[in-house]
Amino acid sequence: MKKKILIVIFFIVIFSAVLLFYPYNLYHYFTAEEKVKSVFIDSNMRERSFGDDSEILNVKYLGNYIYYVETDENTFLVEIKSSNSSHSIEIFEHNQHITQFKDY
Repeated sequence: MKKKILIVIFFIVIFSAVLLFYPYNLYHYFTAEEKVKSVFIDSNMRERSFGDDSEILNVKYLGNYIYYVETDENTFLVEIKSSNSSHSIEIFEHNQHITQFKDY
C-alpha cells in the first residue's frame, strides 16, 4: 500500500515539473490573450509598438514566451519576458526578419 502511494506521489511530482519547466508552458497557453492584452492595453503603447492603434484580434502562445499577435492591420511575433517589476518586450513583424520594437 505504501509503495502505491509513493509511486502516485512520484508521478504527480514528475508531471508537475514537466508542466512548469517544459518550454511550451500550458499556463502561458491558457493565459496568453489576457497577458498580451494587459501589456498592450494602452493605445499609445500599441501605436508605438505596432505602428498603429489597431485592436488585437487574436493571440496564440507559440512557446518560449513568444506570442503570435494578430491585429486589424498586420501580424506580429511578440516575445514578452517578465520579472517581478518589469517586462522585456521584443516585437517582430510576421514573415519578415526586421525587429519592429524593443522595450526594456
